Amino acid sequence: MSARALRFHWSLSAVGEKMRAAQARAAQSALPQFGALARFCRQAEEAGIDSLLTAFGFHRPDPLILATALAAQSARIRFMIAVRSGLMSPVAFVQQVNTLSALSGGRVSLNVVAGHTPNEQRGYGDFLSHDERYARTGEFLAICRALWRGERVDFDGKFYQVEGARLNLQIDTPEIFIGGNSEAATALALEHGDCL
Repeated sequence: MSARALRFHWSLSAVGEKMRAAQARAAQSALPQFGALARFCRQAEEAGIDSLLTAFGFHRPDPLILATALAAQSARIRFMIAVRSGLMSPVAFVQQVNTLSALSGGRVSLNVVAGHTPNEQRGYGDFLSHDERYARTGEFLAICRALWRGERVDFDGKFYQVEGARLNLQIDTPEIFIGGNSEAATALALEHGDCL
């Protein structure tokens, strides 16, 4: 049995004591303390951290845009981008991820979460039940994975319909971390994830 190296991941929303006051201001305004986050990314690289989570929520900046900006300020650190299905087209999402991956030298992984609290979900216009959100996320990831394989995608599901989707900018499928603590989350991770 071969030994596997330990990999460490960290959340950018919890970057230490010095940033607590900045975090409190950012939580109220959603404006990131970009200079502090960029410095933290460089320190995390030096410390050997594998990836940094850019989390999703109404009180945070957009995780994909934040990761794009921080990738330009760093050299090696990977960004684990949180995504929720149902809030955007899977084709548009893959196009964005592929672009960031190409620009950052492949420093992208995904933290796929089916949702958060019902109140926050409704604020984003998502009124599905817990299990329906996981079913939708399965369809979302099926489309994403087909695009990452370079396929032309025709998909007619309960939640998504796509006809003739294809992308010219191709990357390797990013590592996919599935968030959740339910049977539906476990089933989704077994089918589409690299890690639960």
